[in-house]
Amino acid sequence: MFLFPGIGISQEKPQPFFVFLNTNPDRDSLPKSVVQKLQEGHMANIERLAEAGSLIGAGPFHNGGGIFIMRGDSLNEIHNLLATDPAIGANRFLIEVFPVTLEYGGICDAPDEYTMTSYQFVRFRPKSDVKESSGEQDWQAVPDHFQRKDSLIAVGRFEQGSGGFAVFDKQDSTSLKQKIAPGSKSLPSGYSVEFKRLWIARETFCVPEK
Repeated sequence: MFLFPGIGISQEKPQPFFVFLNTNPDRDSLPKSVVQKLQEGHMANIERLAEAGSLIGAGPFHNGGGIFIMRGDSLNEIHNLLATDPAIGANRFLIEVFPVTLEYGGICDAPDEYTMTSYQFVRFRPKSDVKESSGEQDWQAVPDHFQRKDSLIAVGRFEQGSGGFAVFDKQDSTSLKQKIAPGSKSLPSGYSVEFKRLWIARETFCVPEK
């Protein structure tokens, strides 16, 4: 279980990684039977990685693409694990991999019997180079602004100024766009935002026991 540092508990190792599986617009046009076989292999590999303990959670985004939350000791290890996915190997996705530092909330292994749910996923993208030192101060504004009055589940910062994410429960994108607007206290400076619906096991994002 990865716990947020805000209550004085350090993140356990190995490191959590977010993997964005972006639908490749230039993917080859393949027969339906081939696409189905790749998808079956993709799902089977997800199960294998989960059973091996390398995959914490996975789910699709509404309107395409998806996300893996993985654990590993290095970026190289994560890329080697992703290479076992036949859909990734066939260039069906454009992959982005980021080590994550949690600022609020937690990431947990889903139990054998889990409940799928839909979350509002907000991705913060840097507009330009953001120094990691200034980014750390900016990221504190997100949980400080939201946790007492909104359904904030988790906030994480991608390492080396690569942006971050926030997960909200029972929030529509219109409401969030009004609250996470340029110049607002809840938007780290130097970032733009992207809103997506994420379908994932509810237990993936968790709160540490007191």
